[in-house]
Amino acid sequence: MRSSGDFADASGNCDGREIFDPTLNGGAGGIRPLNPVELARCRQLLSRVPTVLESLNKGLSTLQFQSLSYSPHNTNIIQGGTQDNGTWQTTGNPVMWTNVMIGDGGQSGFDVADPHFRFHTFAGRGSDVNFSDGAVADWNWIGDPLFFPLNGDRGDPSEFYVPIISDPVVNGTMFVGTAHVWRTKTHGLGAMTVDELREHCNEWTGDFPATVICGDWQTLGNPTTAGRLTSSTYGADRTGGDVAAIERAPGNTSTLWAATSTGRVFVSSNADIEPVSAATFTRIDSTAANDPGRYVSGIYIDAGNPNRAWLSYSGFNATTPTTPGHVFEVVYNPGAGTATWTDRSYDFGDIPATDVVRDDATGDVYAASDFGVFLLAGGTTSWTGAAPGMPNVEIAGLTVVPSVRKLYAATHGLSAWSLKLP
Repeated sequence: MRSSGDFADASGNCDGREIFDPTLNGGAGGIRPLNPVELARCRQLLSRVPTVLESLNKGLSTLQFQSLSYSPHNTNIIQGGTQDNGTWQTTGNPVMWTNVMIGDGGQSGFDVADPHFRFHTFAGRGSDVNFSDGAVADWNWIGDPLFFPLNGDRGDPSEFYVPIISDPVVNGTMFVGTAHVWRTKTHGLGAMTVDELREHCNEWTGDFPATVICGDWQTLGNPTTAGRLTSSTYGADRTGGDVAAIERAPGNTSTLWAATSTGRVFVSSNADIEPVSAATFTRIDSTAANDPGRYVSGIYIDAGNPNRAWLSYSGFNATTPTTPGHVFEVVYNPGAGTATWTDRSYDFGDIPATDVVRDDATGDVYAASDFGVFLLAGGTTSWTGAAPGMPNVEIAGLTVVPSVRKLYAATHGLSAWSLKLP
């Protein structure tokens, strides 16, 4: 910040002011006027204040974005969560973003049918929904079941920023991963109306009565510890950790892929089933001889084939020398319950891949890394830089928008970037 160098006496602002005193009312606290010592100190502090303070930060990109999401109703509207600096939104102006929510900003998203809906997450399992285009006053908490489930597993571990998505096809449906995968079909409302959710669960004005549960998340499948995708129920190997990535197929209403931080990969072919306890998962990494078995950082599902996906892996080949690789094409055979894994890493190098997306129109695959974004052009076997101009920086997430031929990259400390696709 820069001061104009001119000062003014604003000490009159101290007169008639009150202060909260925690010692009043038997320790309950209360409001009282400033005492003579406090009033004198206030007048001293405000006797000489700068008349103008100007920001020198224009053009300085520093925010640490975790991910970027776009509205299916208006692709110019972009949201993104930032580490310790809240969630931001732009409506098309690339240099004009509005801070729509405070705190840690993780994942964000929209709804396929309601253009006014938004969601975002804080750190951990905290999640809010908004029905007013992201208006600051309308963020409503729906995270109670993820922290305090009424039955089943109370100790679910989770990522610092949980993977959470809106269903690409079905209105109101969202999924989130901890050690289970959870689902809501009502944007977290449950039996409440939007007005009732605002009354009881609004982040700023909600009364949060003990009798109200904010959110209606339910686990897919078995809700106990035995139903965790990280448990020995699904095998003795690669246990522990948490769900690191989830993705719903855009080509149907039922297929969901999920992966864990220890390298397990699952497909559910009935993620929309009722009751939710009837949902099933098939573990497919255990059928492959060449999958790396490291942290799965991203999943991209083929828009035309829900049983085909591209997966990115973090970590280094040195930790899994017999099963190297960072980007894989995976084809699941639901009849046999098996999958074929094809290593598409080629000359990617032994660097962690942090996300992967595909341009379905061209077959081009884009992978994020700690050193920018790389491109595997369709039909080729060599990775190149995606485009000139991007700094050598860690990319936390990629978002492809096929309809307008754009790719967005969320960076660690250098804000959000876009690339016009060919």
